[in-house]
Amino acid sequence: MSTGIDVSSHQGNPDWGTVRGAGIEFAYIKASEGVGWTSPTLDSQFQGARGAGLAPGLYHFARPDTGNAPTAEADSFARHLHRLGAHGPGFLPPCLDIELTGGDLRAWCAAFVARLRDRLGRHRVMVYASTNFLLGHLGEPWADANNIWWWVAHYGRAPGQPGHVTPRVVMHQYTSSGRVNGIAGSVDMNRAMRPLSELTEGEDDMFTEDDRRRLVEIYEWWQHGIEGVRHAGAQALALYRVEQRLIEVHRLVEELKPTVATVVREALGDADPERVEQLVNRLTEKLDETAQRARPDTAGNGEASREQAAS
Repeated sequence: MSTGIDVSSHQGNPDWGTVRGAGIEFAYIKASEGVGWTSPTLDSQFQGARGAGLAPGLYHFARPDTGNAPTAEADSFARHLHRLGAHGPGFLPPCLDIELTGGDLRAWCAAFVARLRDRLGRHRVMVYASTNFLLGHLGEPWADANNIWWWVAHYGRAPGQPGHVTPRVVMHQYTSSGRVNGIAGSVDMNRAMRPLSELTEGEDDMFTEDDRRRLVEIYEWWQHGIEGVRHAGAQALALYRVEQRLIEVHRLVEELKPTVATVVREALGDADPERVEQLVNRLTEKLDETAQRARPDTAGNGEASREQAAS
């Protein structure tokens, strides 16, 4: 897996060409802290890393200890992401660096993540924390509820083997005293735990428990013959939170078919596989037809959301 670094003003302005030549493939760059503070090296570090061919990403150092509103901090961070065009495909997910406590931390971080998605659209979000902080203050149920990825700091362990490993842990910061040609002094070192191409996809398409419940509801409406298949189609579109762009509806329904099949099998069992296949095909056909009819309204809503997010 790929090796990367994270930098702040402490690293000044690295020789990014030399850094890339040393085998470093990605870099997280500190953008902001609290409300209104911007790293003085943000622009030069971001442009330098990007120009040298590294996959860049920005992180925000949270200050819940000051009493700042999480929405205000998220807005401050989002302005830099928009200004630099530093989010979406080709970039590491925007990251919340949480190391300090204050008030109801789970609620604070959840509000930050939600606000950031409001500003950026359908988007993956990374949360950085040490193993002890993660387990002591946030936890996996919180991560599941907010659909985030973890970047875990855990020193003294082999790269890519942090003390806390779940499917949501996608990056490991394994030392703060790394040495890399092109950087004066020490630097934080990180190992990606998924392919870099996957980490830089941009869109948030992770399948959640809420998505699963929606599929079950859709199936139940159809199975019992309740009038309102159009409503089921609207739910299917909401399932993937189509707020920021038009989508190819038929492709989406085709991608849903394996999950629909799983739900149907769980409902009916495997005793009659032919019946299961028939139900899956009929259900996805209905969803496709209904979604096609609903598409114009969805497109309008998506455009409005896009304009609001950019304001």
